[in-house]
Amino acid sequence: MGGGQQDGLRAGTLATPLIVGFQKAAEIMCENKEVEAESLKQLRQILLENLSKKLDVEVIGDAESRHPGNLYLAISGVDSVQLLNNLQPHLAFSLSSACDGLNREYPPLLKAIGINKEKAETTLRICVGRMTTEAEITQAANMIVSTAHKVNKMTL
Repeated sequence: MGGGQQDGLRAGTLATPLIVGFQKAAEIMCENKEVEAESLKQLRQILLENLSKKLDVEVIGDAESRHPGNLYLAISGVDSVQLLNNLQPHLAFSLSSACDGLNREYPPLLKAIGINKEKAETTLRICVGRMTTEAEITQAANMIVSTAHKVNKMTL
């Protein structure tokens, strides 16, 4: 059992350098959040445009009311599990919400927003980060497109 501080849950002194570092990180985030958000939106849009040129893509959810680096979409005719399996270890994306992990069940969230089971099997969530470059976005889109065409032919 811990000491007297923190209701006896943890012994020891609070890590002052970590607290100060967290404060500084929060200050930097507050100063840059609008520029960072716009940059992420632009990268997300480039990814979507590159995918939409060569694939039948549908964005799931509202394009503006989401994290600026998040793109949740369905690629018609392409099983997302097969796509993921064929792109690893080069690209990583999620098949559903973060809490579902690799669960292949029909996600309750998609059901609630009116996405049928067949379309749900074609959905994936891709996130771009603040360190992602436009060149990496273009490369990722090209990999997804070529692999999606390959996976689609395998399932026909």
